[in-house]
Amino acid sequence: MTHNTIKKKRRRIMQKCVFFFLMTSFLTCFMPSDLVAEWIDLFDGKSLDGWQQRGGKATYRVEDGAIVGTSAPNTPNAFLCTEKD
Repeated sequence: MTHNTIKKKRRRIMQKCVFFFLMTSFLTCFMPSDLVAEWIDLFDGKSLDGWQQRGGKATYRVEDGAIVGTSAPNTPNAFLCTEKD
């Protein structure tokens, strides 16, 4: 392939990406508000209230506003799940 061919392919890919971004942005702006889900906070940044561990023996804690999990060696996978639907 020549340098010009590669350049043209890159330009076409970039044009497609820009077109996709613009169309997605345009369609999102004009969606009816009843179709856009309302944001629901699941984590308060302070505690694990409303959360439960399932499976395994990993430990979970809140550190600097984030949930931090530590796996336990030689135990099954563990999951931290919200109690909200």
